[in-house]
Amino acid sequence: MISKLYLSLNLEKEDANKVAHNIKQTCDQYSMSVVDDPKDADCVVTIGGDGTYLYGSRLALKYSIPLAGVNLGRFGFLPSFSANNPHDLLNCLKLTQPHIRCVLDIDTGPQKFNAINEIVVERKSTERALRLSMISSPPIYGTLQQEISAQGKVQRQDFLNSQMDEVISEFSAYSDETGNPVKGTAFVCDGVVVATPLGSTAYSSSAGGPAISPYSNVMSVTLVALHHPRIPAVVLTNNENLYLRAEEECVIVCDGRQMGELVGGEAVRISVGQQLIRVFEKPASVVSKLAHAFGADRIH
Repeated sequence: MISKLYLSLNLEKEDANKVAHNIKQTCDQYSMSVVDDPKDADCVVTIGGDGTYLYGSRLALKYSIPLAGVNLGRFGFLPSFSANNPHDLLNCLKLTQPHIRCVLDIDTGPQKFNAINEIVVERKSTERALRLSMISSPPIYGTLQQEISAQGKVQRQDFLNSQMDEVISEFSAYSDETGNPVKGTAFVCDGVVVATPLGSTAYSSSAGGPAISPYSNVMSVTLVALHHPRIPAVVLTNNENLYLRAEEECVIVCDGRQMGELVGGEAVRISVGQQLIRVFEKPASVVSKLAHAFGADRIH
């Protein structure tokens, strides 16, 4: 039962404080209150646009509490509640159950973190394209979500590299002149975007990736400015791992935040994670919501 709300505001929005005040004033009618610390809350409510919603998502994930969003943004695809009627929000929190949204697990060996929207691996140098080896492991393969037991950054990276090599050896469709599996298909591109359904309408969409229903438990893989070989965006299930390895130094960006740099030859493993975000939202047609967000109602 939801009784304590933490409000996360984008104070650059001029109406944010007014909306927050209206929610606080209405809470008593629903036996709810607003708290000052998210660790004391039963739910995070964001007041802003998609960026504010993403920030609130990280709080919801950290404290294992659900999330709801009030839209004050220009695009506002993620937060679903109107800023003009706090009763819609509070009724939903009181009377309905949250939906489940997946996140990504990213393991670089030295680092392990989550992505709520997307992870981007992109070239560091603008002088040349990125050469990126990439392969996915099918559901039957036993390394899914396998924890790296090795200690130390070097040992953990070696373990991850060997795991990617095992997948290549077992499942690569290509061999060199001597019959040995190649190191995964090498793509020449500017980078790759791996997105959750929640993030599929952000950077991934701009790069040509598919819009995915947020009710799905999958991830999309879209290569950015792909030169060769030409393949479409790929959607992988929660039973598959994706392995990436660049030939040169590149940058890892997670939900718009730079997480660090990746040395050439180091593998990255990405999968749909075990953790989930619970989201309160108004029921909506995904197709209609997309059409509205991308401007269909502005065509006459």
